[in-house]
Amino acid sequence: MPPALLDPDNVERARRAGDRGLCDHCLGRLFGKVETGLTNPQRSARLRAATGAGEVEPAACHVCEGLFGELDRLAAVAAEALAPFEFTRYLIGTKVDADVLAREQTLAAELGCENTEPANSELNREIGKRVAHLRPGIDVEFRDPEVTAVVDTRFDHVTLQHGGLFLYGRYRKFDRGIPQTVWPCRRCRGRGCETCGRTGKQYMTSVQELVQGPALEASGATQAAFHGAGREDIDARMLGSGRPFVLELKDPKVRSLDLAALVARVNQEASGRAEVDGLRFARKAEVQHVKEFHGRKTYRAHVQFDGPVAAETLNKAIAALRGRAIAQRTPSRVEHRRADLVRERVVQDVTVEGLRETAADLVIVGDAGLYIKELVSGDEGRTQPSLAGLLGVPARVRTLDVLDVQYEDAGAKGTPRGSPP
Repeated sequence: MPPALLDPDNVERARRAGDRGLCDHCLGRLFGKVETGLTNPQRSARLRAATGAGEVEPAACHVCEGLFGELDRLAAVAAEALAPFEFTRYLIGTKVDADVLAREQTLAAELGCENTEPANSELNREIGKRVAHLRPGIDVEFRDPEVTAVVDTRFDHVTLQHGGLFLYGRYRKFDRGIPQTVWPCRRCRGRGCETCGRTGKQYMTSVQELVQGPALEASGATQAAFHGAGREDIDARMLGSGRPFVLELKDPKVRSLDLAALVARVNQEASGRAEVDGLRFARKAEVQHVKEFHGRKTYRAHVQFDGPVAAETLNKAIAALRGRAIAQRTPSRVEHRRADLVRERVVQDVTVEGLRETAADLVIVGDAGLYIKELVSGDEGRTQPSLAGLLGVPARVRTLDVLDVQYEDAGAKGTPRGSPP
């Protein structure tokens, strides 16, 4: 436990430090971890009273050479850099001339001061307090600031590090011709070529673009990332309650978005292709929660058979699939972009909604990661067992819809602290 501030040894150290000529900030900071509840100038005042030393202006200070006389000006520089951005949680960081830090460390070592506060720490705090005074309604946040302003005290330059703005919601996709996220052109890999019309994209639009376009405009963000709880095939629709996602908006200028208006605009502009609902502000941690989703999914598959299939035969095959662990080697259609592994997934349930001689509508409930098309076709033996294998008749999925994505909403209990209402 540190000794009391006016311990005889500390008083003697303060007397010796005073001979060097230190301002109140630099003298007090030598004992900055002694006795809580005091500012460094207050510590300095008590020590000067005990030693009889006079005050020293920052401009004449041996350590900072005037730096701590510039606090108001540095705070104004930081506030000006922050002015275009809306935020409630912030943090101030500083870069300090290496000579200042070296003089401070050398003096502390010579005097035997073991409870010194670094100059950066006091600068961060004092500039941060002044920024808050210049811009009421904001709070310092150490763990999850919406923006961090790093003030380079040598050049009056401020670097802003923005925390993202995260929006959680669910989307439905009605267009069987668009993917969930942007796909770079296979030929030029996103650079732009004649094949993709110089867009760099394999598909003209995606759910991501339909959602992020209005969000980028409303927030003034520079970029966006789309994180979905899994993804459906491009030619599959996403229906029912929709698929959970988190939209990450990077470097936003505006955070108090009107989410109801944003939903209305997305749905209007994406009419007939996709829609969103349940949009709310989210925590950064929800990105990982969404990406690690392992819940069940429900599908409707319109299946075509190469020959007639009797109801009794179909029901027998379906009964053999219910509750069955399916071994699926990476499907041939995606093996070019996914590791060639054998994955085991369970078919929770299968029901028949309609049967014709050579076609059937099936509702299938399965673990996340279960490939439905391959469950039906067998993928030339890469999926075992399969519906086609059990029937002894080739079968394939003609159309596929996702009806439900089982998901535990990690942020349903409340809005993140400090986010807009």
